Amino acid sequence: PPAAGAPAPAQPRAAPPAAAPGPSRNAAAIGDYGSALHRTLNRAAARSYPRRSMDRGEEGAVPLLLRIAPDGELLEVRVLDDSQASRTLVTAAVRTVQRSSPFTDFAAGMGDAAIEFRITINYRLR
Repeated sequence: PPAAGAPAPAQPRAAPPAAAPGPSRNAAAIGDYGSALHRTLNRAAARSYPRRSMDRGEEGAVPLLLRIAPDGELLEVRVLDDSQASRTLVTAAVRTVQRSSPFTDFAAGMGDAAIEFRITINYRLR
């Protein structure tokens, strides 16, 4: 819990996840998976807003590209060039993704190849 007078933990907000459905992939199933992924990661990020960033009043957006295998294994996490966050928040976002994996297996219709999802974690102090 934050110390008396410290800012309350932020609620990271993220842009809607984006994934490109391939020829034999169900776009609705991919969208549902991306939405669930977005919720899972943002809940985890909200619980782990870096104390150092809170103390400094740092906020920012961390756009990430995640490549996930059909069994939920995280194959890659990459910070995209348009990040608007401090190094501390960027590192926290990447760690949140790494610690949250593996993710749920793909649902039927999502195909048997890895899928890339773009998720932006926004750190905002209240």
